[in-house]
Amino acid sequence: MEKEEIFTKLKRKDYNNQLEQVLETKAFSESTKNLLLSMFYKIENAYADYQKVKQEVPTKGEFLENIIEIIEEDCEEIILVEPQSEEAKVLEKQNGTYLVNSKEKKIMTYPNEKKLLNAILQLGKNRNCFSSKNTILSDAICEFTKIGNCMSKTEVIRDFNGWSWDISTSEIEHIPYNLIYQNLLFLSGEQFLAQWLKNTFSEVEPTKLLETKLTQEYQKDADSFLFVFYKVIIALYANQNVQEKDRILEQLNLKKRQLELLENKKQLLEEITKSKREINKKIGEIDKILNDNTLIREEYQKRNAKLPNKEKIFSISHLADRLEAERKHHLEAIEEYNRMLDPKEYVARKNKVKEEIEFLQAVPLEESDLLLAGIELQREFLKCIARKIQTCTTKKEMVGLLYLFRYYNQIPFSKEQTIGDVTQMANFLEVIQKELLQKAKELKVYVDLEIDEQLDYAIFKQILHTKIINLENIAISIQKKAENVLIDCYDDNILEEQWDLTITTRNDTVKKKKKVKVLLA
Repeated sequence: MEKEEIFTKLKRKDYNNQLEQVLETKAFSESTKNLLLSMFYKIENAYADYQKVKQEVPTKGEFLENIIEIIEEDCEEIILVEPQSEEAKVLEKQNGTYLVNSKEKKIMTYPNEKKLLNAILQLGKNRNCFSSKNTILSDAICEFTKIGNCMSKTEVIRDFNGWSWDISTSEIEHIPYNLIYQNLLFLSGEQFLAQWLKNTFSEVEPTKLLETKLTQEYQKDADSFLFVFYKVIIALYANQNVQEKDRILEQLNLKKRQLELLENKKQLLEEITKSKREINKKIGEIDKILNDNTLIREEYQKRNAKLPNKEKIFSISHLADRLEAERKHHLEAIEEYNRMLDPKEYVARKNKVKEEIEFLQAVPLEESDLLLAGIELQREFLKCIARKIQTCTTKKEMVGLLYLFRYYNQIPFSKEQTIGDVTQMANFLEVIQKELLQKAKELKVYVDLEIDEQLDYAIFKQILHTKIINLENIAISIQKKAENVLIDCYDDNILEEQWDLTITTRNDTVKKKKKVKVLLA
């Protein structure tokens, strides 16, 4: 144990030195450097509790190295803004406490460690967005993951101070994104999600990678979760931008038009034949230009005359490459049209368009519908968690699930409610919590209190709502009163909470119990 502590201290010193070396190369003010070092100290001081409570987080080393890397590579200027100053007015106009300019590698922020950490993470967020096709879904997921990732990481000093855990709901930038990001994090795992965000995989479409990962672990429950996840993410994205909402409706009309064509084979054949004729004409024109030096020079001059200086074609050989690329694109379009007429492809395409229409029609664009969809998503998430519980076979996994679910109960659903407070979720949460209790007892992770089943569950439920950092430290004692049961909850030897529980069944079987640790792991 002593060697581990010494090693931890050495690692902490190394990271501090690493940061200081980077700061020596930056033209930051002394106040800025001191604030960065203070921020770093707070992260290190809180990280053990953050890691214990949340479980699915990077190692402290990975976290700190990422921060140092962003400061070194993506940050050239940090302006600390004092209240009532001219710079503060700029922030107020943007309705924020910090501003980030990725192009200029610049941060403007109030002198606060939490705001500074969020700004740094925001500055580095563009490196954490997978490349994908330009679709509504990919754009929505990209925006969601960038914001969600920052909120999840900022939490280390937003909600932890080295001795307690207190969720600062007012400082969570986007409460729905935060909740859904935690859903995705808990289902896919920190390691996969980090790689997925950085697009360290192959050229496979990122959504397919996510679907494969979740389906492997949660089977059909993953399909249901992802369907609701996609439509909620798109709706949240559209609600922030009227143009995106219009884009969804345009896409829906376009898909309906495609389906009309697919269901009218004669009209489809006529339109495809017309389009192929036009494309073949363009290919013929490109071939003619490529085979005639005079024509290619004329094309070079004609195109450059229309282009601004920064977009002009460098040389005739570059134009030839561009024409070849255009020719290839046209040939691919012809192949696509041919596939549309293939009987097998025709049926598959028709079914796909129908599915796309069904999905777009399901996107909850109205606020009331979005709220219901948000609750639906949490129910689908809980089905996946139920599968996690059912397949759990080790004590270590079980303890991790207890921490995960305790954390989940505390996630804000709105500014006023946590997940554990949402009335529409109560029955679903109860089912999962009872499954957790049963499985924890089977794996001998949770002590058998030998009490009434209803009281046993009521105590377990309270434990899953406590903010004592280490669940392993929790001990309880039970006292029977006239019409209720009083539970003293200890963090080791310190009395932290008292739970006054009214149990209506078999109260007479409850006996006073001495203080006992509830987790056996």
